[in-house]
Amino acid sequence: MYKFYTKYDFDSVVNVFEFKPSDTLVPVVSVGSTSTRQPLVDIRHNWMENQGYNRLAGINLSFFNMGTMSPQVIGVDYRDEGFTFKSPDDTTFRAFEIAYKDKELIIGDMNETFFNTTIENKADWAVSLSYSLVIDGRINIKCTEGFDHYRYRHPRSLIGQKRDGTIVLCVVDGRSQKSRGVTAQQSAEIMLSLGCVKAINADGGGSSQLMYMDKMVNDYPGLYARPISNALLVYDKLPIKKEEPEEYPTLKLWAKGDYVLILQRLLEMFGCDPGKADGIFGPKVLSAVKQYQKKEKMFVSGAVHREMWVKLLKS
Repeated sequence: MYKFYTKYDFDSVVNVFEFKPSDTLVPVVSVGSTSTRQPLVDIRHNWMENQGYNRLAGINLSFFNMGTMSPQVIGVDYRDEGFTFKSPDDTTFRAFEIAYKDKELIIGDMNETFFNTTIENKADWAVSLSYSLVIDGRINIKCTEGFDHYRYRHPRSLIGQKRDGTIVLCVVDGRSQKSRGVTAQQSAEIMLSLGCVKAINADGGGSSQLMYMDKMVNDYPGLYARPISNALLVYDKLPIKKEEPEEYPTLKLWAKGDYVLILQRLLEMFGCDPGKADGIFGPKVLSAVKQYQKKEKMFVSGAVHREMWVKLLKS
C-alpha cells in the first residue's frame, strides 16, 4: 500500500510519499556508488534489484562534507544489518538518529549502550540525521544546537511514521516565490497534520530530494539536483502500478485541492505559467490551461478533462 500526493501549507508546496512496510515493500539505505556522491535518482541498491525488487521511491538522508565528492556520511552509518558500520561512539557529530527495526522507525539520541543493545545485529539500518520533530504524537523539537537554520524557512526533508505503521517521506519545496520553505516548528506541524506520531528532520536545503517512480517530484533550488551522500529507498517486490489518467478528476475554474496543485506543477513543467502553486484553480491557472490546450491543438475549453490529463501525464 503506497501513494504519492502534494498539498499546500505554510505558503509552501509539500510533496508526500506514504507506504506501509511489508515483506514486499521494503525501505533500505544506500549510498549507491562507493566512490562518488550522486543525485537521488542515480542512487540504487544493487542487491535489492538483483533479488527482483523494483525501485519505487526515495528521499535524501544524511549530512555530508560538501568539500569532497566522497559519499561518506556524517554520523552513524549502519546499513544492510551491519554490513557497513559506524556507531555513535565513532563520531562527535551531535544529532538524533533514526533506525529501522521490525518495520518500525526508532528515533532518538542513541548513545553507545543503546546502539549496542538495541540496534547492532538487530536493526536493518540506522543513520544520523539532525533534530527530532514529533515524539509520542506531540511536537518535540530536540537537538537543534548544531543546526542554526532550524528557525528559518528552507526546503526540508522529513521522515516520520504513523500509529498504524505507515511511513511518511516528505519534502517541502523552498527558496522560491512559489514556495517559501518551512522552519522546524512548521515542519513538525506538517508531519503532525499528516498523522505522524514520530518524525525527524533529514538533510535539507539544496539537498532536499524526493523521488517517485524514477522521477524527481519536488522542485529543488539551483540548476540541478545536488549529489548527495546516501538515500532511503523504497523497493517493491510486486510490479509497480502506474497511476492512470482515468483516476484524475475533471477540474474547472475555482476548483481546489491536491489535484489542482498537481495540475499547476505539470503546467509549469510545460512552460505555461499557472502562478502561485497554491492548489486553487484561479484565473491564472485558467489562462495557463487554455495556453496549453491551444499549444497542443486541443479544444480550448479551459476545463481539464481526461484527454488533457493523458497528455500531461504521458509526456
